[in-house]
Amino acid sequence: MPERVKTVLFSLLDKRREIQLMDKDGEVIKAHPNLLIIADMNPGYRGTKPLNEAEKDRYAHKLDFNYDKNIEAKIIKSKALLELATNLRAAFDKEEIVTPISTRSLVAFMENATELGIDYAVYSFLNGFHESERNAVRLAVETRKANIAADLGQDVEVLKQQPDEKVVFTSSLHKASI
Repeated sequence: MPERVKTVLFSLLDKRREIQLMDKDGEVIKAHPNLLIIADMNPGYRGTKPLNEAEKDRYAHKLDFNYDKNIEAKIIKSKALLELATNLRAAFDKEEIVTPISTRSLVAFMENATELGIDYAVYSFLNGFHESERNAVRLAVETRKANIAADLGQDVEVLKQQPDEKVVFTSSLHKASI
């Protein structure tokens, strides 16, 4: 929100409950007694910035909602993808990566895997991360790729070690253990 708009709203959000329109000869508009203002934000996302103290102070109730694993499990049909999200969110919380993991990005991953294949889904998912963290995220994704693909009913080629130590490719591997 532009700073000029925020500044005008401060008086609406505090006990004055009014807006003064400076461009309209200082006209004052009083809030209806039942007016309820709800604001939300996704802190930590690129392009956002923290609320300053004056803004924060205007809100009487400040709530913090984490991802609800039960709801997310109903939307995301891959246990392995949910485990990946949990691990990446832990890395985000420890500031090891700077890109937050949204449910929306997981849904996009699933849709891309289903419609365009697991390799494209991984490629697109990785491009949502800052360049400096892509290698670490790539490793985390690749270690779960076969299980994610199997969960989503996708085929994936993986390396399989044979007793004579030769490496061969096999496809249509389901529930691979990595």
